Amino acid sequence: MTHASVSMTGQSVTRGTVAAQLSARASPHWDVRRFGLRSLSVADRQGVHISMSIRTIKGVVWIAVAMAVAMIFAIASPSFDRNESLALFIGACAVLVVVILWYRRVMPAAEAREEEERAAQVAALKQQVALAGQPVEVRASTGMPLLVLMLSIAAATGYAAFTTPGLESKAMFAAAIVLAVFVACFSIPALGKPALVIQRDGLSTAVMGAFGWEEIESIGLRSQSNNGATSHSLHIGVPRLHERESSLSFLSRMRTRMTRGAERNFVVVLLTFPSHPATVVHALCHALWKERTGRTSLATSAPSQALIEMKRCADEQFAALERAGELAKTDPEEAMKLLDELKQKFPPQQPPPRRPLAAGRKAKVDALMAEISTVDPRDEVARKKVVDRHVKAEVRRGTTMAMILIIVGFALVMTVAVLWNG
Repeated sequence: MTHASVSMTGQSVTRGTVAAQLSARASPHWDVRRFGLRSLSVADRQGVHISMSIRTIKGVVWIAVAMAVAMIFAIASPSFDRNESLALFIGACAVLVVVILWYRRVMPAAEAREEEERAAQVAALKQQVALAGQPVEVRASTGMPLLVLMLSIAAATGYAAFTTPGLESKAMFAAAIVLAVFVACFSIPALGKPALVIQRDGLSTAVMGAFGWEEIESIGLRSQSNNGATSHSLHIGVPRLHERESSLSFLSRMRTRMTRGAERNFVVVLLTFPSHPATVVHALCHALWKERTGRTSLATSAPSQALIEMKRCADEQFAALERAGELAKTDPEEAMKLLDELKQKFPPQQPPPRRPLAAGRKAKVDALMAEISTVDPRDEVARKKVVDRHVKAEVRRGTTMAMILIIVGFALVMTVAVLWNG
């Protein structure tokens, strides 16, 4: 869908009061629950701005692919002779090449616009929580349609088992009951409740209840892609989580164990069809938590023992360097002695030998490191965004070149084969 945003007053929304920003009735731009701030863009300064969203771009790509596939299938029609069929095939390959190049060109700009919109939405929601004191409710699917479906299947198989007794019908009824109970354990504890409520002093989940920001050690977002669909889950690390589980009901304990897997000290909030984008929810939670505690961890699982030891050594070295810096102002000799002890305790390790990078790849690595150097080393979210953006650009470039080479090569082979056979 094409997004258009119109600025009627010619004034920037940042000039309004906080109350006006948070009132959905006063300004349609700030109806954060219904529209997600998709109208906010550079258009507020320019008047009218029309841009294609990521979903629209993907839709255009799929339409072009469907057209190319239809042209290829049309080759088999007896209405076309050999030359016309070859022209159709070359035309289909040209359509694919053009749409791939167009996708690579327009997608980065669309992603940048979407990132700006998400940042604006996070800022608005943050003001809503921190300044106005209004909690943000995040609702997500609880699996109720699946539960209704399983109960219907159980009822149908139960009716068949009692009307036409037999081993097969009874086995199907038993399997349907087991699956229905499994889905019920997952759906019922969160039924009718928001998946997450973000407040000024902490957050609250549908099953585990409320947590203060000080209780949380990490807030991470895990994304999984399957057949083109991406699912998200918010992982909240709470070291003393096991102490709460004994007070939960049976169904709540079952749901908690099903969602968290083997991670005992993590609350997993499934963001399936959420009322706010999963990335916005994570950024809002992380920003409020970081302001209150100063912590920055994005972990979605318990760290390994080796990683814990590595972090402990790094923290110890950093603390020693800070002490040496303070001593250097008053006692340089003592500071040098402390640095010598630090070198003996943590001898420098030589990195493993690596092959020299090609000029092009080295330039990309240098560009990545230069951009990372401009980010606060303690801001893990910003560093992750920079790395993800460079990785996505590199993957897109490699995939585009590979697809174009395959299409062009296939077109050349088919053209030679047709012309060779006369």
